[in-house]
Amino acid sequence: MVFMVRLLLLLFLAVSTVSAEGLVLEIRHARSHEVHFHAPVEPDDEITLAWIHSVELTPWMETYQVQIDGTLVLTQTRFFSYGAGVPHQSGNCSVNGGQVVCTGFDLQLDFLQWIHSFDAEYHVLLNQRILLDRDDLPHHEPLRLSIQSR
Repeated sequence: MVFMVRLLLLLFLAVSTVSAEGLVLEIRHARSHEVHFHAPVEPDDEITLAWIHSVELTPWMETYQVQIDGTLVLTQTRFFSYGAGVPHQSGNCSVNGGQVVCTGFDLQLDFLQWIHSFDAEYHVLLNQRILLDRDDLPHHEPLRLSIQSR
């Protein structure tokens, strides 16, 4: 009986430690791997990457949901003009308040990668709140956003 209690206690502590560790949003330089930012996140949190499209010169937003395994699932894309570089063969699109809103994607990613630009006014949002402004990350550098275990 004492053995079973100890075993159950050890299992409980192991599970508690894993779930207490949580997840971290991390932004690194894509080549040097220098960490520029990190913040705790939870499964189901929404991370939005927002910028000004270089051709259309209109705002573009992509929202991803954090999964328990640390992957990111594209849940929504919002933009104002349907033109160059816009995927048209997946998702369900509608117009809402002058914006094209696309949902229903089947896209799961291990990371997001982009060349950060002050000119494109990149922002990173967490649950619809600005987490990083354009000047918070290095200009004209390749960056990678991923979710890591703590």
